[in-house]
Amino acid sequence: MHHSPSGYHGGGCQSWSGPYYIAFFAVPVPCAPVDCKPACAEMVVPREVEVDPAGSPKQGFVGGHSDTHLTLEYLVDAGAPAPQVEITLESGGTTQTWTATDLAEGYHSEEAFLAADAGTKVTISVTDAVARLRWCERICC
Repeated sequence: MHHSPSGYHGGGCQSWSGPYYIAFFAVPVPCAPVDCKPACAEMVVPREVEVDPAGSPKQGFVGGHSDTHLTLEYLVDAGAPAPQVEITLESGGTTQTWTATDLAEGYHSEEAFLAADAGTKVTISVTDAVARLRWCERICC
């Protein structure tokens, strides 16, 4: 009878004492479709509007087929005289405004601080700061 070298299995009824390998695979898992047609898949797409004082204000809109939560990041330089960030949401004839003033220097983040429906127009304006408004949209592909 032939014996295979240590660590290798030659087949038959011989026990195997060789090395074991475990493989991990990243498997994308699609979101459960909400409003997508049966032949389509849902994707989540990140969106953002970034603004500095020279280009303020900036506008964008929330798309997709469901509501989302907005995240705001802003940066205030040392010595900024009057830093301010303002977010305005307009949807269905209603306007909502969020304003932050007297901001401390450095980086700040307000995660999921406002909710917005698809079709909402967003405006971000800054004074003596830079800011970025981010959100994710669910779309059908």
